[in-house]
Amino acid sequence: MSLMLRIGGTAYEQRLVGFKDEKRFKQVVEDHDDSIFYDILDENLEDTKELYHQYIIDASSTISLATNKNIEEIGVVEDLSTIPNRKVEKEDLQSKGYAFAYSIERGFFESYTLPKGVTKKNFDMDNLYCIGSKFNKDIDMDCSSNYAMTSGTLYYITMEQIKDAAIKDKALLMANDSAFDINELDSYDISDILATLIFADSSIIGKYKLEYNEDGECCDREVSGYFLDSELKRK
Repeated sequence: MSLMLRIGGTAYEQRLVGFKDEKRFKQVVEDHDDSIFYDILDENLEDTKELYHQYIIDASSTISLATNKNIEEIGVVEDLSTIPNRKVEKEDLQSKGYAFAYSIERGFFESYTLPKGVTKKNFDMDNLYCIGSKFNKDIDMDCSSNYAMTSGTLYYITMEQIKDAAIKDKALLMANDSAFDINELDSYDISDILATLIFADSSIIGKYKLEYNEDGECCDREVSGYFLDSELKRK
């Protein structure tokens, strides 16, 4: 049986929607009750457009190695090397108003399958990278997404494997930065190199993404949210 990586603690789901019509926005703000934030998270609210949606895991959540016999805690999410999240937003924030809905999910856990050949004895935490969250302090006023990791995005890869991928996929790196010089590879931040290759859909890097077991669940889910006007001022 392959070695499993288990993450447990607190997770957050966040969704920002923009209102196309100012009159509709004001009506919803005036008439709403708290159930609307469940609708925003779980449904498609009429006359709105999703601007971003992320599922993230708190930095204090624990990381464990798991077999069918035992679970051994090895650190927390904050210990991981974090890849900058370069996910492109669907549009600039130019709506007539916004609703930001989020859930806090306590007792959360999810698991990943580590590559064949990785054992408890040779596992190296330095080879584990996560993609960070998209963080906007004007929207996420409680800063819950700051320093968090995006669920389902873990990579197990050595520095030498990243460098090898950079050499083979240098065209992707040069497309992102015309001044990129493969001969100066050691002078670049390895996390930035990895981020560029990931978000450029490098097939080489894709092989190092851990298999997410789609088993995320929690024991307690609390949903809340708030409205923001067109200037991102909280209503």
